[in-house]
Amino acid sequence: FCSFKGKQKRKGKKKKTLKMWEGLDITEKEKAAVDELKEKLGDLTQRKGFLSLTDKLLSEDHACFRYVRGYNCNVKTAFQKVAATIEWRETFAGDDYETKHPELFANLKRTYVGRALGVITDDGSALDYYDIDYFNPGATNRVDVDDIAHYHFSEIERGLKLQCDWARTNGKDYFPGFITLINAKGVGMQHAAPNAISTIKKLFGPGQDNFPENMKVCYILNTPAFFAACWKLIEPMLSKRTREKVKVLRGDFSTMEDSELPCPRELIPEPIGGKLKIARMRHFTGDKVCPLDGVLGADNMGPKKSVTVRATEEELAHIEGGLVTVRCYCLSGSITLAAKAVKDGEAPIGLLEKSIESSSGLVVIEVAKPPEGCSLEVTITNNSIIRWCNGGVDIVDV
Repeated sequence: FCSFKGKQKRKGKKKKTLKMWEGLDITEKEKAAVDELKEKLGDLTQRKGFLSLTDKLLSEDHACFRYVRGYNCNVKTAFQKVAATIEWRETFAGDDYETKHPELFANLKRTYVGRALGVITDDGSALDYYDIDYFNPGATNRVDVDDIAHYHFSEIERGLKLQCDWARTNGKDYFPGFITLINAKGVGMQHAAPNAISTIKKLFGPGQDNFPENMKVCYILNTPAFFAACWKLIEPMLSKRTREKVKVLRGDFSTMEDSELPCPRELIPEPIGGKLKIARMRHFTGDKVCPLDGVLGADNMGPKKSVTVRATEEELAHIEGGLVTVRCYCLSGSITLAAKAVKDGEAPIGLLEKSIESSSGLVVIEVAKPPEGCSLEVTITNNSIIRWCNGGVDIVDV
């Protein structure tokens, strides 16, 4: 590494460590493995893929350290993984993906379940957030999973850049990694379906192989009682080191004291007990059911399940005239659409209620613009008490 400062300490049978960057203990064995890996890589360090990797991970030393620690100082395995990452970066994970596919990228940005929050802790950890309630497994039948993966990894890269910028600004050679927050509220057995599991594999596999040791800790919150069954399907996909960093909770951070939180409450999204306001997420259904710019409500809705999309007064301020356009579709079953004007502390004002059957297909509806000080809330509800239905809603003007 660049430098290894501090005195070697011995205490009982504990491993000898050298204090290096703030928050990091590195063993002599890891230091030697890093040097060995760098030597073994040889000319590979000149490849475009390796230069891209080191740019995302501060330096050649830091990149090699991540692989060495991620693979328990097994230099042979670490070398194989770095070589594979070089190939992956030169073929799949192009940095210009957003430029090549701007419409699809923008679509996924507004609807995909996960995102880098763009915030960073005092010690250099970036936060990323996933809301599983917005993951509709049926969408993966209509959207290339590679496109989902491209966007997913671009968000990881965005978080890495944020951490690198923090490290360079603060004169650090190291950053501790992501604090990953997963809101499992709304998880159902549909998320254990084969297409859902195959999508997860497409993200988890390359994520572990090409971004080793980049997660500091992961919290899975608001887990339902049957989540244990889903977790048994996901857990084998994770390495032992990754599994040890995962904390599964039945509730969220709202019941915790500030001292128990992984970071300041101001950096935690509101839906999981924090104070950070985040952009409204829309249910991801893909762009081939009906072209609604990817801004949709639900897709496969359970019996009597309701999904709500909301537009704030600020988001509707640019609309001239007194009408807001709402588009709704129902491909199977029957749904009820209800539009209301809502204001904190006051009873909602009903603007429209309409029943839509599967034969209706795509319906365009004009709803009265809410009075001053109010938001527009549009809810669709599956009318069946026993069957799932397929429907969605979009407030077009936002």
